[in-house]
Amino acid sequence: MLCFFLSMVITNDVALITFVPLALIIVHKLPKELGNYWLLKIVAMQTIAANLGSMLTPIGNPQNLYLYARAGMSAAELITLMLPYSATALILLLIWIQVAAAKAPHVCGSEKDKTLLGFSDRKELNMEYLAAYLILFAICLLTVARIIPYQIPLVLVLIYMLLRNRENISRVDYSPMPLSQLFEVLFDSSVVVKYPIF
Repeated sequence: MLCFFLSMVITNDVALITFVPLALIIVHKLPKELGNYWLLKIVAMQTIAANLGSMLTPIGNPQNLYLYARAGMSAAELITLMLPYSATALILLLIWIQVAAAKAPHVCGSEKDKTLLGFSDRKELNMEYLAAYLILFAICLLTVARIIPYQIPLVLVLIYMLLRNRENISRVDYSPMPLSQLFEVLFDSSVVVKYPIF
């Protein structure tokens, strides 16, 4: 359900990049039989949930952003248009969860298995970064809603990153090579013949 609701504000791709690894960590801590039952189901349904949830808002996925910009609709108009479809998708997801949970194997784990599900090695949350990035994210949303020009969040994000989080800027791979290789694999037919991906 996290993928469904958060994809509405952080996009479907970011929701998946965030929550699929987390789900895999949790599933691998389950007893083997239970983990085998849920692994593929969870990843598949997270993907479906993220795509269905993201259709509600203009920033949920790139296609909505494009349609929102081209149609000249307000965010409220787009949400009103998509709400019946999103509500239906949510109901179907809830039904699937009930059916899948009813068919899940019942495994009684040991006390050791139960303690493995705890996350005792958590790092301390940096509240300054969290607050700052939430504020910057809200400012970016104002740009999508056409309330402020895009230059304002661009400058604010760059200034904050340079002043308070410079090490993250240096860790980004700015080279165009990996991206160009990806496009070559996806769109060059000779590469697809050599390395079939389907």
